[in-house]
Amino acid sequence: MGPFSFTVREEQVVAAMKRLMLARAWKGPIRWILILIAALLALLVVLDFLMTGEVSKQALAFMVAVPVALAIVYFWIAPMMGRRQYRQSAALRAESTIAWDDEAVMFSGERGYARLPLAEFHRFAVSPDMLMLYQTEMYFNLVPLTALGDAAGDLVAKLEAAGVKRV
Repeated sequence: MGPFSFTVREEQVVAAMKRLMLARAWKGPIRWILILIAALLALLVVLDFLMTGEVSKQALAFMVAVPVALAIVYFWIAPMMGRRQYRQSAALRAESTIAWDDEAVMFSGERGYARLPLAEFHRFAVSPDMLMLYQTEMYFNLVPLTALGDAAGDLVAKLEAAGVKRV
């Protein structure tokens, strides 16, 4: 199927980076760090209340600081990283094409050609306007769904048939 031409826009990279950071927050070591922080905050509040009969301003400050820090990561740092990645990568800004068959996805552009077997993708995600094809946990190809039109469903079905995990 294809080829379909597309160009990725900066706001799409930013949205993908936010999605990636949000997904990473609930997996692997980051998840356990967040659970540990939440448990320690709960313990701090309980011990503070047991020792003084009230919750101190310091404990409240910590309880507010953690969600604020997470919001800063999601709303400021992730977009900043996405915009920087977009500016730094001429390949990301260049027009590309995608095509696929029952065995592989093919990307081509002015910098070259790649044929990636479907079963070798780590996972994939579909957002309202983007398809994210993860080659590794952190490295992915972005494909605007508008470029694929109705054919997007065929690619998703082929990925699922190949056993690629959808996230």
